[in-house]
Amino acid sequence: MFVFKRDLRTWLAIVPLLAGLARASAASEFELTSAVLQPVFARAERPTCIVTAVTNIGPAQLVVKVTLTLPTGVQIASPRVEITNWKAGEARSLKWDVRSMQPERCQARLEVISGDQVTSWSFPVCWHEARLAEQADYVPPPEPVETGRYLVGVMMCPLWKQGTLGANWNAILPYPERQPVLGWYDEGDPEVTDWEIKWLLEHGISFGNVCWFRQKGNAGKPIEPVLGHWLHAGLFHSRYGSQFKFALMWENGNSIASGVQSEADLLENLLPFWIENYFRKPNYLVLDGKPLLYIYRPEILVRELGGEDKTRAALQKMREACVRSGFNGLAILGENHNAPAGPLRQMTAIGMDAAFSYHWPSFSGKFPAEVEPRQIAAAQEECWRDQASGNLPGIATVSMGWDSRPWGKPFSEVAWHLPLDEYKATLERAKSFMDHGPSNSLQSRVLLLDNWNEFGEGHYIFPTREFGFGYLDAIREVFATNAPPHHDLAPEDVGRGPYDSRFRAGLR
Repeated sequence: MFVFKRDLRTWLAIVPLLAGLARASAASEFELTSAVLQPVFARAERPTCIVTAVTNIGPAQLVVKVTLTLPTGVQIASPRVEITNWKAGEARSLKWDVRSMQPERCQARLEVISGDQVTSWSFPVCWHEARLAEQADYVPPPEPVETGRYLVGVMMCPLWKQGTLGANWNAILPYPERQPVLGWYDEGDPEVTDWEIKWLLEHGISFGNVCWFRQKGNAGKPIEPVLGHWLHAGLFHSRYGSQFKFALMWENGNSIASGVQSEADLLENLLPFWIENYFRKPNYLVLDGKPLLYIYRPEILVRELGGEDKTRAALQKMREACVRSGFNGLAILGENHNAPAGPLRQMTAIGMDAAFSYHWPSFSGKFPAEVEPRQIAAAQEECWRDQASGNLPGIATVSMGWDSRPWGKPFSEVAWHLPLDEYKATLERAKSFMDHGPSNSLQSRVLLLDNWNEFGEGHYIFPTREFGFGYLDAIREVFATNAPPHHDLAPEDVGRGPYDSRFRAGLR
């Protein structure tokens, strides 16, 4: 499906339009299945191309004329092509060489003429500011920016290595607006990781909470991580990795991961593995001498350890073990993205240090499906305050969106994204929320961003075809207030890439 996605109201308005296009295609016997401008981060004044895929869903056609139209000022080499003997059911990939002489965000129009029948579609294209292409032998070094007392971090989910467990790029292909500026990249390639580190540090993001999974069925045994490629193959072998801090967010119970079998499993298997392989790393996130450990499903840990009292005792033993290992203890944070009362009560009872949210997808039914961006932003702010209103400190998370259609979930779920101006305003409110937190608390020091790369769930600030570096630039503008002017670099700007060898191999 070819998707045009803006905010939820626009999407709801477009659904009938797409249905109408499908009916028109059936009548006109042609179907547009994809249309994109290449490269993903296209620059003005450089050669680019528009690639479309059109299928003849009717009978064979003897002569078909296809025309691409763009606004005045965008050059098109041979805007019209003629196709003869177009077989029934045959898909054609059509490519046009185009060049825009200035930054441009506009609509392209594709027109198919067969006899006296005309079918047309419009789709968005964007050229970014011109920049002279250079050649570099590697990713240019990061130019980090300071954010003062604000420690800005981002959630990270390592799913993007083709053929790995859990997910891969195939599910994202029907949503070309989500394609990263790195393309369908191979996660775990140190050069790819260095691009990520460069972009993060240059926009004021100094650490990542990386989803960490224990192999399914591994409980009670020596530790076997799964989906550890971003850390072990990427970050730990990257050239700039020492500049970027990380923490673990333990995914302790889902369809691909294990929790623990017992307290002994937690204290004798899992914790020593974390200490030796992660906490002791010089770039692990440690505040006041305590490593930060995020736990995604505290309620599962309580169930596995036999109740709240036993879990509280086990967490205290974890802190004591970290003291014996040379730290000042261990800061343990529990995840909550639902109505706060129940989960927060339990997290307080077991002695967690703070609450956080991985994302805010639905705000616990605070509003119906069709909402304005400002309502979404206000609901997020309400969630921060709810989460911080009890005895357990709450860390603010700023979410940019939610739309999980690539994972096959029904569209009846709430789906939305914050436009860039509203996202920036939400960041400003988060900054104010931190300013009013208890002095030197986690609430006043740490901000979490949702999410770096949840392309399937539709919440990501990673540079993409649709948004470019927009979300990252908003973060820099709010938190790196003294930073000098900045120009975002894509791999094509310095002659690097592509980084999609595993993806391309899977297509053969």
